[in-house]
Amino acid sequence: MILYHYLLLNCKSKKVGKVYSWSDVETFNIPTPSSTVLAKKIVLDMMEKLVSEGRVLGGKIYGSYSWGTQTIRSDLDTLVIYDDFSVLRVLREIRLLTHSLTKVDFEPVAIHVELAKKGMSTVDGSFLGHLKRSPVEGNSFGLDPLDLLKSKEGKLASFNADVVRHKIRFMSDAIINPYDKLYSFQRFLELPMAIARRYIDTWSTFNQAFSEFKDDSKQPVFETFCKLFPKQTSIGSNMRNIYMLDKNYSVFLHESLEGRHSREEYDDYLADIEKKMPSGLYWLKEISDEFGIFLERENRYGTIEGRPSINKEVF
Repeated sequence: MILYHYLLLNCKSKKVGKVYSWSDVETFNIPTPSSTVLAKKIVLDMMEKLVSEGRVLGGKIYGSYSWGTQTIRSDLDTLVIYDDFSVLRVLREIRLLTHSLTKVDFEPVAIHVELAKKGMSTVDGSFLGHLKRSPVEGNSFGLDPLDLLKSKEGKLASFNADVVRHKIRFMSDAIINPYDKLYSFQRFLELPMAIARRYIDTWSTFNQAFSEFKDDSKQPVFETFCKLFPKQTSIGSNMRNIYMLDKNYSVFLHESLEGRHSREEYDDYLADIEKKMPSGLYWLKEISDEFGIFLERENRYGTIEGRPSINKEVF
């Protein structure tokens, strides 16, 4: 029964920088900077209420909203540790309410406390590190969820290599599939951050002199990855190209909201993004070779201690 409820609330979640349809642009079905602030307040107030009722044990907003760097394309990512299954329906209602009032997508990762303590969740070492690095002040409610949460057992390089494999499969399917294009575009544009953060996490385990991230929001991750892979390298160049596609889409979206682009121009812009999606698959193929090096060392040495460093003397 617990596993059923876990699957129910952790079904396919779209935690990526959103890509909007022309209909969304035309009807302003998109958050504003001020509504992102309101959305965070709504969620924190509702979470505190659930904590006071004993239905939620604790939780934390993480990602861009925790750093105050959210944009109108950001989802409000929140970890929720609960002990009362009826909370799932409440979270659904909060999602509907938040979107109705602010157009922001509240995306809870809700985990039953028994599963959290057993490591029976989707939280692996890299994701746990991401949660830890997100600021606590102004973002947490109830008990510290990290005291209640155990990451999945296993080796970091293996987990992160599996993520790359999953992304390769998804990108292949997305290029073939003519449906749900906006979601496919979103997943394509978020590739640099999703994989770069995990690459840096894995690389740092082989380079203990490398200072651990204190801020793993987009810009620091981008800058660190660029040091590891300069623009003269194929991996570095392709990563920058996809990263800039994402940034340029944000600019184009704002211009469209200001009435500076027509529907035809907007649709053409999205069509151009679609044409470039194979570059994401090629980049994943390149980065998978790097994860292969990590896996070879991890399998050979078993633990972090005694591993030779990866030869990237950039810091």
